[in-house]
Amino acid sequence: MAEYVDTVWQEAHLRILAGREEPPRVHLLRFNSAQRRLNAVVREEFRKKRPIRLIICKARQEGVSTWVEALIYARCRLVPDQSGVILSHDPEGTANLYSMYQRYLDHDEAHPPTRFSSMKGLTFAPPHNSQVVVQTAAKRFAGTGQTHQMAHLSELAKWAFPEETMLSLMQAIPDIPESLVIIESTAYGAGGYFHEQWEAAVAGESGWRPVFLPWYIHAEYCLDLPARDLDEALEDFGTHDRYNFYPGEEDDLVARFALTRGQLAWRRRAIDIKCGGDVLFFRQEYPATSEESFITSGSPRFAMRTLQTWYDNAIEPSFVGSMPLDISKREADIRLLEGEGDWLKIWGEIDTTHRHVLFADCAGSNPGGDHNTATVMDISSRPWKLVATIWGLRGADIYARAIANVGHLFGTCLVGVEVNGIGEACQSHLRHWYPERALYHRLPIDRAVRKPGDRIGFYTGHITRHNLIEDLDSAIRDETIEIPDMDTILELLAFQRLPGPRNGEARPGSKDDRVFALGGCLQIASYSAAGEYQQYREERHKQSTPPMMEIPA
Repeated sequence: MAEYVDTVWQEAHLRILAGREEPPRVHLLRFNSAQRRLNAVVREEFRKKRPIRLIICKARQEGVSTWVEALIYARCRLVPDQSGVILSHDPEGTANLYSMYQRYLDHDEAHPPTRFSSMKGLTFAPPHNSQVVVQTAAKRFAGTGQTHQMAHLSELAKWAFPEETMLSLMQAIPDIPESLVIIESTAYGAGGYFHEQWEAAVAGESGWRPVFLPWYIHAEYCLDLPARDLDEALEDFGTHDRYNFYPGEEDDLVARFALTRGQLAWRRRAIDIKCGGDVLFFRQEYPATSEESFITSGSPRFAMRTLQTWYDNAIEPSFVGSMPLDISKREADIRLLEGEGDWLKIWGEIDTTHRHVLFADCAGSNPGGDHNTATVMDISSRPWKLVATIWGLRGADIYARAIANVGHLFGTCLVGVEVNGIGEACQSHLRHWYPERALYHRLPIDRAVRKPGDRIGFYTGHITRHNLIEDLDSAIRDETIEIPDMDTILELLAFQRLPGPRNGEARPGSKDDRVFALGGCLQIASYSAAGEYQQYREERHKQSTPPMMEIPA
């Protein structure tokens, strides 16, 4: 096996800064338990003589970056004519990674002479010629322009343009044995590019090998205390709200992962000191499972406890397929074509005696951005239930035909179309195939008399967007809706808090089409449920309007 993979050489020659010691000092590298597990994975992949592609999801401060930089430095130091690239999400992160690499060089007295060394990278002088290039992923096409045999891609979940940068970068790395690409990142929430790549790797649908490093694998995350002190530290074990995301969580941790009392005491202290007393923040920064890391990361706009419950109980749709989309016919065709396409998903049996609403969120002008997405909800009883989704159709006429067919399938339910983006074009087609009486008519939001006018469709503006998010937040918090669809749940998890009037938006690299389709359903359903959706008649309004309240003198 190549010498650069040998931990003996690395521990004999490389030095690190022990920042956790007082005072901090430089000493020889000694791999911890998490780093040793990664070494074992690389050696196993190396023996298979194929390109090494690892995607690592991790807890905080487990030394993963130190390990990757040691591996890349050892290869550049020991093997001539090698090229590596280091990418992180921002200049500060990239500089921190390169400082590790530079420290290895500074304390490696026998290294080959250098030709170039700065924050942009390092090149050994001829005839050795190996180099490492340092860039930030803030550049859309970072890492390209030359061929690399190695790449360290740090905090991918936080990259500004993850899809574009990864697509471009991977073309610069040949698919040859021993070529090495290591993605390592904390989760930073569900539904984004890193989460998608992780799920694909776990499912065996990509060439990447997933490696998850839970917090408890790290030997430092344990308190060595006398038994009496441990008893005091673990008071109200399994029942204390501060340390249990749900009742009995600590008991589950012991049963599932055989955690020691010292590890559980460290967990409690970390919740108190490192995470501000919030167990959710601990689960975000120090996950025990990969699922936990993605669900609780970031700053979700909506109630995490409800989203966690939905995530745990999500089910597969009872139907996945399509419907005929013949735009030349006026009549609806509600035949279900199971297995032919996948733009239509249905949960449960269709009951046309129930009241349903359908809201169609329309794609914007960016071809790589939003998707046409519609949600159908059963609003016959509380909680209102998501029962169907439309996703991914292109073309205003095709999308409108699908909306009309699905609307008729659910008893010619009330249909609201977002008129932003291609919405006006979609709605123009929809009127040929769907009765106007069942189309949502806009209600004014800034007038004393709220009567439907002659304008159909839902317009997403500053005020209506704010209302939509707030109402969706309330419905999730109070659990007055029920969502079985994992795709919708993931988008809700990836929808983040934001200061200012926008009130929240999808995290970079994530989508929010299903979020707004769901929120739009609540907007038009509330009008329907309140009896406000009906053709306005002046005489009826006069009869139903209460007399003006008299103000005492």
